[in-house]
Amino acid sequence: MKAKLKRLKKLIYDSPLCPVFKVLYGGFNVCLYAFLCVKWRLQGHRLPSSDERERVGRDVTFIFKSFERQSMAKRLYRCIRRYYPDAHVVIADDSKKPLKLKGERLEVVQLEFNRGLSYGLNRALERVGTKYTMRLDDDMLLTPLTRIHEQLDFLEKRKNIDICAVQACSAPKPLPPKQAAADYLKFDMKESGRELLIPHRTQIDESHFVFGKTPNCFLIRTDKYKALGYDDNIRMIDHHEFFMRAAGVLVAVADVSSFVFHYHNRFDRKYDVYRSDFLTDRLYIQKKHGLR
Repeated sequence: MKAKLKRLKKLIYDSPLCPVFKVLYGGFNVCLYAFLCVKWRLQGHRLPSSDERERVGRDVTFIFKSFERQSMAKRLYRCIRRYYPDAHVVIADDSKKPLKLKGERLEVVQLEFNRGLSYGLNRALERVGTKYTMRLDDDMLLTPLTRIHEQLDFLEKRKNIDICAVQACSAPKPLPPKQAAADYLKFDMKESGRELLIPHRTQIDESHFVFGKTPNCFLIRTDKYKALGYDDNIRMIDHHEFFMRAAGVLVAVADVSSFVFHYHNRFDRKYDVYRSDFLTDRLYIQKKHGLR
């Protein structure tokens, strides 16, 4: 069945109908997100309290990179405001047309066209002054199960842990958080040549486990984040290389009961031209780290 669906998707992707399906699929994702949020609220998952919002607003800055998906960037910004209205938000945008977005405690860092993820995230990170940074992608949305305030409490109580990630459960069929987390069990990061400070898969409490590499939606201590940063020479595949350098330096855990909604549009041909342009990155990373 998966193979048939993949062939059908490619058939549509290569056809003149692709722009129509881009719109339809985008609308489907928005409706799916709204439906799931209502479902979770009915199941008893609440929004943050005023005290939880205040703590996150005081201690956390949200950063993400925007490129040629500005409607998504605006939707994520509004979503952050709905959950944590007082938090500082920094968006690095290198789209062809500047991102037009204004708001309280918002900074838009406008960059030259197509500078890449690493460069943009570094420029956003330079503007962070809070104790913690929440890193997201522009095609993610917070949910009643994201619970950033709980991840903040977790890191405050455990000084030996630097990163606390949540799962990214992807449309059109979001997996439960524990199933989504299973994709990261293989990343023990032994290729880095350094032992993790706490062994891969170590259970910290009932829902937090150590991972060599986590999803790219994580809360991190800002001083540690700035010290490690990203390699400006890497345009697209920054995430794995970041955790290669983090191995043996930072301790990362993931909450397997918590997640954001991820909804990359599978029919966005214009964006995919740039998204799939990673061969230069791969060769650079192989040479930098001595990999085959």
